[in-house]
Amino acid sequence: MPQNPLVCILFAATSLFSCAVAASDPAPDTQALSNPAIPVGVYSMPSTNEWSLLKSFNATLINRLAGLAVPDAQGALQRNRAGYFSVRFQDGVTWTIVRGLYPRNAAVLESGIKALEYAFGHQNPDGSFPIVVPPTLPANLIPYPQDYADATTFFFSELGRSLILLDGNAWFQTSADTADLRRRVGIIKEQADRSIDWLLTQQDLLIDYDTPLSNHLYYDGAGFYLVGRALNRQDAIDVGIAFTELGLNAQWPNGVLPELDGYDSSYQGVSLFRLFILYLNADPTDQAIRQRLWDAISSGIAWEQTRVKPSGEILSDGNSRVYPGGDKFLGVEKGISYVNIALSFYYYAVLTGDAGAKAVADKIIAYYTTAH
Repeated sequence: MPQNPLVCILFAATSLFSCAVAASDPAPDTQALSNPAIPVGVYSMPSTNEWSLLKSFNATLINRLAGLAVPDAQGALQRNRAGYFSVRFQDGVTWTIVRGLYPRNAAVLESGIKALEYAFGHQNPDGSFPIVVPPTLPANLIPYPQDYADATTFFFSELGRSLILLDGNAWFQTSADTADLRRRVGIIKEQADRSIDWLLTQQDLLIDYDTPLSNHLYYDGAGFYLVGRALNRQDAIDVGIAFTELGLNAQWPNGVLPELDGYDSSYQGVSLFRLFILYLNADPTDQAIRQRLWDAISSGIAWEQTRVKPSGEILSDGNSRVYPGGDKFLGVEKGISYVNIALSFYYYAVLTGDAGAKAVADKIIAYYTTAH
């Protein structure tokens, strides 16, 4: 498979976020393993939203998920904790928001809102966000124009999710304990409105660079759609649907959500979880796009199940991006995105009652949290 020059810059300088190295052309391997097969097209489209689903989680699971990305005293997450790098690394903030909403804990909720404020504290006057590469990284890792746009849609996919959960929570909207937090969220929305204006000018760039990468298209779709919904911006909602449909139109008949014209068991999970976020936070009246999302999720989950061993290990042979010697991020080889994969199976199990999907999720978590 030839490398796409729009995705991987084949010069001395390497695009900071967008470089992907494709494997040789793989033959689609969907051999069934000994896990019970997850049926396709059996379950009708669920009508629930994400908050209703999350209420079925126990506090231990919510705390573990929030523990994956904990804001520091300034609100910084992930690689921003050592000093601001990019809004992309505020990804994961929603779990802190959920951890505050779940037991109605205003102090925890404040730490999540502070993480959103941290991102907008670095907003440029035109609504864009800077990227400040740490001096500890190799000098040839430099940001390209697509990196600024992609970083924003990655963050906005989480921002929109957080805002919709906050808008739909009766305690947050009415409690005296959250009155000042509601004021601060109002300011965040005003700032996000400015960023949407800028992001709308980046559509062509995003299409050029993200079309070969399904997961990027779903981050783009979620970033525009969910923030657009939270801000009542129909222009952003329409663009979000267009990016989402661009990804859905590329799905293979067997359920693969392709990356660089191939299948990838790791990025399949990343794409699936973003599709769940879109589906569960979409306007309930948007029946057409919700049905398309559900159909894509159903067939995508069924294919991903064929890449999970009975032990819970996720196969990487034949992957187009994540495999030994494959794609790197900030100079470090990528590993299997097992959290996204396990969450996708778990969300599917909660929505459908499918015990097989729950069993797969449990096996994945057990395998990757145990020394091998």
